[in-house]
Amino acid sequence: MTKPRLTLYLRPDCHLCEEFLLQLQQFLVGRDVALQVIDVDSDLDTAERFGPRVPLLAGDQGELCHYEFDQLALQTYLSPDQYPIKCPLNKGTG
Repeated sequence: MTKPRLTLYLRPDCHLCEEFLLQLQQFLVGRDVALQVIDVDSDLDTAERFGPRVPLLAGDQGELCHYEFDQLALQTYLSPDQYPIKCPLNKGTG
């Protein structure tokens, strides 16, 4: 099974970013998700692309939300339709 990946673009000393990260971390407790946190100011291209919209959370297919944590968007992204749970069934029966 492919592990869902998230990328959070933020800026140090950004109150909104800190709050977003805290909400995201609380949401992800107990979930098997790869999270990468990127400081938008560490690279000029990244700063130009994402800087005006931090905090910004992206998944494999693009942006999920920015400025405010959107739990519904994240739940939809992490739904079984996107990342199905593969359970072995009883093999050799039926």
